[in-house]
Amino acid sequence: MQDTQLRELLLSTEVVTVDRRDGSVRLSGNRYWSEAIAPYAGQKLMLRFDPEQLHQAVQAYTLANVYIGQAECIAAVGFADTGAAREHARAKKQYRTVTGKAPEDES
Repeated sequence: MQDTQLRELLLSTEVVTVDRRDGSVRLSGNRYWSEAIAPYAGQKLMLRFDPEQLHQAVQAYTLANVYIGQAECIAAVGFADTGAAREHARAKKQYRTVTGKAPEDES
């Protein structure tokens, strides 16, 4: 097995829809874009990424597993890793259970 194939096996995969307006994709609150994925606006693509480094570039593939290209993180406003995203969701759910309302409902 080649090094590149081994690296691909270690990456997480998620299917996302390319934004119709700007050709970007979103993953865990972060936004990614490249000229390679922009023509796929409105279509579903498969992203492969390192779940511990969500602010790094992602690899984009068609649903038929054809490589399209790399998309850079252009808005690192979400979580840096999937563990942090899970922990946030868990804390938010616990808050709702205890208070009976969503955190943004506080006034």
